[in-house]
Amino acid sequence: MIEVYPLTITQAEFKTAPERERLFYLKLGVIANEVSALNKLSLFSLNQSDDRMVTKRASSALAMLWLRLLAGRLYEAHDVITTGYNPLKLAYRSDMKREGGTISYRKLNAYFVDPNNLVKAVRHKLAFHTDDTVFKTGEQMMDFDEDIVDYMCQQRGNTLFWGGEAALVYAVRHLAGDSDAETTFSKLLGETSSVAGHVNNFAYAFGLSFFHRNFPEKLVAMESEKIEITDAVDLAEFSLPWFFEPPSET
Repeated sequence: MIEVYPLTITQAEFKTAPERERLFYLKLGVIANEVSALNKLSLFSLNQSDDRMVTKRASSALAMLWLRLLAGRLYEAHDVITTGYNPLKLAYRSDMKREGGTISYRKLNAYFVDPNNLVKAVRHKLAFHTDDTVFKTGEQMMDFDEDIVDYMCQQRGNTLFWGGEAALVYAVRHLAGDSDAETTFSKLLGETSSVAGHVNNFAYAFGLSFFHRNFPEKLVAMESEKIEITDAVDLAEFSLPWFFEPPSET
């Protein structure tokens, strides 16, 4: 069972908080939601029990898509957090330290200070761009005797162009400096999940700190409004497939 606690506030009440804090709170919430969603989608895509090569490749293509987009949003999240939080850091220091946000903030900055972080490399080359040099590099790195296999289907949404995905995997390997695709995939999954955790922890801590500073009575009230979610899916069991049956005509 999952327990969630709604923090309810009227627009008139909300506007009594300082504008800079309000806007940062709203932006941070949206980007934290996006990071959580993309992280879940990447994990759902990998939960496939079908061992056929076509299904494994489709799962890999889906997961790599979400991971590339996640890298882009994580890079943006770091920018939003540092830009928005720096002017508030002194005022929020004690509240954020109590909620664990200070540690997440330091870990997030430490990751992005490293010039070799994979999130930054993927964001600049693969997240929102179709870079000719990336595909040229990927094609050149492919083994000479490796087949390029694309899977065509009359239902266009079930077609899988694996050739481009394979080149993309090689390109990510090149960015990561790895010798094999499995190591690269694990590294990208690990780094994005870790950074997503820092973003979500920071957002959670700031949200509580924001209400503690401006609307402490709302934190007390939320305890009595607890919502129990008893039908949530198991993360390890839920899968997001590539192939689907089109809706039947009635």
